[in-house]
Amino acid sequence: MSDAGRGKFDLILAEVMDRLSRDQEDIAGLHKRMSYAGVQIVTLSEGEITHLHVGLKGTMNALFLKDLADKTRRGRVEAGKSGGGNAYGYDVVKKLDANGEPIRGDRSIKAVQAKIVERIFQEYAAGKSAIMIAVRLNPDMAAKYRDMCARGKLKKVALTAIIRKLLELANDLIRDRRKWSPKRS
Repeated sequence: MSDAGRGKFDLILAEVMDRLSRDQEDIAGLHKRMSYAGVQIVTLSEGEITHLHVGLKGTMNALFLKDLADKTRRGRVEAGKSGGGNAYGYDVVKKLDANGEPIRGDRSIKAVQAKIVERIFQEYAAGKSAIMIAVRLNPDMAAKYRDMCARGKLKKVALTAIIRKLLELANDLIRDRRKWSPKRS
């Protein structure tokens, strides 16, 4: 970038625009900075890159990446692997292949947590609402709910207060970019 600003070159040549970036924000920023520096971007496929190319092709490239990620995830799941992340009730299995490369996507079941997951599904299938299950799983919230009901609050009012508190806690986690970790008693 600094060489472009110093006029050391005036042309970027690529086969296609996605060779520069498939990220819409990145390609728009690159085009803006190069235009400001007087550097022309040309591809063998599209020719001279204009704002129109950046907008349309940038969007198409971003959609391509999203579609590719979805297909990759789906393929991993169909192969019996994790689609990404680590769900409650599972542990990451760390092992290497014959070449010493990590084998990704394998999981093992955590027996204690699996029982809780089974109970959640059973309670939901039996007609309990998701929020009532959540309140039961959070001892602090369950105690607060029982206390409010004992003080004469209608169950619906107490439940609404608990929902609000859980949403506030979730919002705090998101705002502060923190991961939720349960209290251990």
